[in-house]
Amino acid sequence: MNLKKIVRKVAAVGAGATMVGATLMGALATSLADYPSPFVSDGAFDAVMVVGDNAAAADIIGVTDIAMALQFSMKTTEAVSTDTGETTVVGGEVEDELSAGDKPFSATKTYDDTEIAVLKDSEFTYNGSDREFKETVSFQDDTFVMKSGEDREDFGTNWYLAVDEGDSLFYRWEFDDAEFMDVSDDSLEIEFLGMDLEITEFGTNQVTLSTATEAWMNHGESITATVKGTEYTITLDGVYSDTEAMISVNGVSKLMTDGDDEDFDFVDFELELVNAVNDDGTDNDLAKVKYGSTTSETAQDGKAAEMLGYGDDDSEAEWVWDISSTADNLTYIGVEYNQDRDRESSELSEDWELGALSLGESISFPNDYVQIEFAAVKNMEAGVEFTCEPDDDLNAWYNDDGILVFADGADVVLCVAPSEIFLVGGEKYEKVYISKNMSTSSSNVTILVSD
Repeated sequence: MNLKKIVRKVAAVGAGATMVGATLMGALATSLADYPSPFVSDGAFDAVMVVGDNAAAADIIGVTDIAMALQFSMKTTEAVSTDTGETTVVGGEVEDELSAGDKPFSATKTYDDTEIAVLKDSEFTYNGSDREFKETVSFQDDTFVMKSGEDREDFGTNWYLAVDEGDSLFYRWEFDDAEFMDVSDDSLEIEFLGMDLEITEFGTNQVTLSTATEAWMNHGESITATVKGTEYTITLDGVYSDTEAMISVNGVSKLMTDGDDEDFDFVDFELELVNAVNDDGTDNDLAKVKYGSTTSETAQDGKAAEMLGYGDDDSEAEWVWDISSTADNLTYIGVEYNQDRDRESSELSEDWELGALSLGESISFPNDYVQIEFAAVKNMEAGVEFTCEPDDDLNAWYNDDGILVFADGADVVLCVAPSEIFLVGGEKYEKVYISKNMSTSSSNVTILVSD
């Protein structure tokens, strides 16, 4: 969608409304500074879009663009009060019950279109039959864990949201019911993570994929696209009917008919004419094209999502494929998070590693389709830094990961704070001795009051 074109058309509609208001009402209180108000109020559309019987094709396309832009604005916000301000989520879900030291959730969390607006639960037609599908985002009860300096020395007095790669975080595009899918007749074209994805072959937990990009073009307009590292300039030279258009790619011109595919004599490039709109003159002529690579890629469960821009190293990729399929059946295709994020960023040694989320940071799904943000910490008193320093008389030390460890037979370690922050038996103290019997579980720690 051409966002500049949308803004231009919205501006024209707003200007027209202002002139009508000035004539009929004397003055119009709302301007484009308030857009999308008054067309969207409290998350609901409150207007009528009118197109005349003899409207130009470009006007019809313009109304469609405006409607899509307004649809994006049809949302409400949800606020969570915190000690640090207000967290507002648009078209999404707020989870505000994550407690330090506990599993954040009692069970696996799964979100669909009712909680995250961008996710879809719909149907499409494949080989003449309607098929129902849905998109979901899910994670396990302890995928995300709040941590601080109590867990790792390098976290200090700050709170972090650690991510456990072993406890899965998924996005999935899946059929509502398991269905037989045969790609021998037609490829399966779906919208996946907000992009057009074409599945041409199934295998055991793997599929063959190709991607393409769709765009509307005006007469004489050129767009620049990079496909597999090569730059292509696509120009709409002319539209001759509602089924024919002349298109050039890097100076190579072809007369195309709706549904035609052309490679324009390039090795790894293909363009399809999807639709053409021919009007009087050339000002309102339009064409819709789909372009991309002709080279298919195999996506295999657990392997790096290279097509989505995450490299080819399975151990380093932030996202890997999540696929359940057989030779003739697809249950779901998605991506799974593949990074352990439990250290502060300054402690990382490899450039591909990612640190635990600090306040305000997010995990972005491919194509920025969904984001999970560590948005706020609520009901938290100001942190106080204290030390637990072993000495010659205390057989304990910090290991390379910054975790306090005790030697076999160790007795106590002394912790000292600048004020009375330790609560023992209902009383507050500045100093405590922590005693640990190494033959018992790690949770068996006795706190003793110092002299």
